[in-house]
Amino acid sequence: MAERKPRPGFRFPGPVPKDALEFFKAKSLRPSFSYLDVAAEEHALNFTVARSAGYDILGDVHGALVEHLEGGGTLRTFEKQLTPILQKKGWWGVEQVTDPETGKKVRAQLGSPRRLKTIFGANMRSARAAGQWQRIQRAKRTHPYLLYQLGPSEEHRHEHVAWEGTLLPADDPWWRDHMTPNGWGCKCWVRQVSKAEAARLGGVTARPRRDEAEWTNPRTGQTRMVDRGLDPSWASNPGLDRPRLLAEMQARGIEEIGELSEALAREEIGRTLASPLLESQMAPRGSSGPPRAPLPAGWLEAGLGRELGTARRVILLDGPGVRHLAGRHADITAATIRAALPELLLRRTLVLRVQGHGGAKRPSLAFFGRAADGEVYRVAVHVKRGRLRLATMHGSSVQNAEALVRDGAAAVAGSMDALRGEQGER
Repeated sequence: MAERKPRPGFRFPGPVPKDALEFFKAKSLRPSFSYLDVAAEEHALNFTVARSAGYDILGDVHGALVEHLEGGGTLRTFEKQLTPILQKKGWWGVEQVTDPETGKKVRAQLGSPRRLKTIFGANMRSARAAGQWQRIQRAKRTHPYLLYQLGPSEEHRHEHVAWEGTLLPADDPWWRDHMTPNGWGCKCWVRQVSKAEAARLGGVTARPRRDEAEWTNPRTGQTRMVDRGLDPSWASNPGLDRPRLLAEMQARGIEEIGELSEALAREEIGRTLASPLLESQMAPRGSSGPPRAPLPAGWLEAGLGRELGTARRVILLDGPGVRHLAGRHADITAATIRAALPELLLRRTLVLRVQGHGGAKRPSLAFFGRAADGEVYRVAVHVKRGRLRLATMHGSSVQNAEALVRDGAAAVAGSMDALRGEQGER
């Protein structure tokens, strides 16, 4: 396949874009013994250096990288700045260190010019890729496609050569784990292109066939399927993973608050719903703004969670939920959710456990109640991939609830009489 122009510069000249810098500066420091101790997607939130456990060096390395991201420094200035600091702290050369997982002494390479080169290159590329992903989301209305291209390396993984020229929509699931870089030393890159350019290039290509193999992390024992050609430690998209992981961390933080006070947990969710984040979440797909990530939208009473087999309490409004509302219930706006959802979940006028037609669908909880705007709503909540999700919300009636009961739904809170009384108040 013919080489496509232009080629990017790989010497990291000048300061990086603001998106990349903010992504890197926001990372938490996480000491580790092996790079395998931190899952690929967790690198979107955490900065780590293998063999850093037991040494006070992470802040120094992270700080030096931030300086070079801001000022456009080179590998040479990075090495010159860090080498004497690391040597003074004893993190240099080959040493006998204790593996905290096994308690055994092992001979390990600490700091060295080669390691600093790896640290510099890997973090610069991943930060730029994450920043690029944010820009891709903002520009995909006019430039909706991404083109996979090879970098300037003298030798390439043969899978990466096969992927060169792949042209797919920016929202294609292939980019969830094939957004570059895709391995240690990988210099592949993607370029965002317009519809007109995509047509000139021959149009969208077929999605490369996946050839997955099971990979077992020798440190944790966890297994996952990884497409051949992807290094397991790079089989992620940090720009895509970070918003999702931050949302999950926020949800877990709210749940920890809820263990002390459910009222405080509801207040925290209320602040999220009152913020512009809800409008961003409900904005039409492709509009400018941050990538859509799960947003804490409701609090579930513990006993009801058991009906779904989950201990999770925070109900998340995610991309699929937004798309469902936009496609089938466009009258449900951010203002509607803000005004009605917390009240309906708290009052629990009638809550039905719905198994799904013929047992083909996952069980859900259907909340029925009248909101302050005078409307009777149905809110459905279910568990998917370990998350408690808002599945739907729409106008409803006593007749709809009665139909579900006739189909086998069971009341787990409230009563049909209470719902009839509320509807009769209108």
